[in-house]
Amino acid sequence: WILDSPSHIHVFDVHQGKHQRSMNLRGSWRNFQFLPDGRLLINKSTRGKMGFAAEYYSSDGELLEKFDEYRYGLELPEWAGGSIGGGGYQFLGNDIYMILPDKYEIRRYNLEGKLLEKIKRDFKLEPPSLQKFKNGFIMKASNVIGPCFLYKKRMLLNMLMLVEKKEEGEAELQFLLDFFNEKGQFLGSFKLLGYTSLNTIDSENNLYFVQQEPFPRVIRSTLNID
Repeated sequence: WILDSPSHIHVFDVHQGKHQRSMNLRGSWRNFQFLPDGRLLINKSTRGKMGFAAEYYSSDGELLEKFDEYRYGLELPEWAGGSIGGGGYQFLGNDIYMILPDKYEIRRYNLEGKLLEKIKRDFKLEPPSLQKFKNGFIMKASNVIGPCFLYKKRMLLNMLMLVEKKEEGEAELQFLLDFFNEKGQFLGSFKLLGYTSLNTIDSENNLYFVQQEPFPRVIRSTLNID
């Protein structure tokens, strides 16, 4: 299943790559995931304000119901919206997690959309800056959290990117990996080397990092916790 932005999905045969069908859905999508019951969880950009929204679709491309949405910042024209950073909804384990883009908060839902808990860290997150003009707007990223990952189905790992603004419009980035226990309590941070981010955790709990400098590469690591 391939997302052809902003709203097309193409389905191919898994063995030979033969095209089977295409679907044209409404709105502007960011990504999608399959849930265990076969439904698709669709991440979408909001309009009229910055933020994220999510909807349930069937595998035939039928809108089943809206899941949730989160909006923040200034009022914008009806055609304008979107967001910057690792925010949005993602399916992990048996739940759905939402990364807020403008403050340090991770929301956990069950598959039916019921809010189960809010996971927070006592950290002042600087939200994306937004300048609105008569015919448009400019958005610049500041500190960014997410995406998050489940380690051994209980410990939550969350990316934190800090942006330190320098002279002449330049910025220095710092990447951290935050750890939370199964009760949602913050345990501490681990500073990652260079421009490095956690991309995924496999079924055997290996961690895969992507490092951009001094050259792009993938690093597979294991995690030992005392």
